[in-house]
Amino acid sequence: AGGFWYKVVPQKTMNRINFAQMALDETGGIAGTITHTFGGSYGASYRKIEEDDLQEGIEALLPEGEISQLALDKPDDKDRAVKVSYQFESADFAQRINDKLYVKPFLNFAFEDNPFKAAERYYPIDFGQLERYQSTMLLAISDGFVLEGGDVQEMVRTENNLLTFQVNIVREGNILNISSIYSMRLGYFRAETYDQIRDFFDKMIQVQKRQLVLTKPVP
Repeated sequence: AGGFWYKVVPQKTMNRINFAQMALDETGGIAGTITHTFGGSYGASYRKIEEDDLQEGIEALLPEGEISQLALDKPDDKDRAVKVSYQFESADFAQRINDKLYVKPFLNFAFEDNPFKAAERYYPIDFGQLERYQSTMLLAISDGFVLEGGDVQEMVRTENNLLTFQVNIVREGNILNISSIYSMRLGYFRAETYDQIRDFFDKMIQVQKRQLVLTKPVP
């Protein structure tokens, strides 16, 4: 446990919340509303961005579909979070193969690659600030489809829970409630903890890239 501790330094937390309310049709098309809420340093960064640049960035992140009705709310009170909302529609976001749909549960809002690729590291890891990244998607699915494997509850964490990633996927009627939280409680780690940090990100990315499989049993 002592290997993780370095020094007690008050650190601000960068907060980001994604909320999506979407509907998935039988062919793999998806449509709905997405809202991002940015607090802390995230909010400060988004206060500087213009709507045209923001739209371009979102379109690059979600190239599979169309973005419309983009709204950017930057309150005068700088202690309040910045909000971005828009409509997203894609005809083939999920892949349909025979009687199955393969769905990315986090849309495209996830880590693509592990930032810690080196086999070894000889100096500390300084994240700069703490992070908390919360994502929720309420996904309406068509009648008759079932989630292979049932509900999901999974946790990835380092020693002492200084980095955690939790996923919960629960079906309620025809709605899949897909939620995740990535949380960092310490932003500075000694070099000897590097293997644990790298392993944490490897496992988290594996979970994030795992697709949901929806099956429609043949009568």
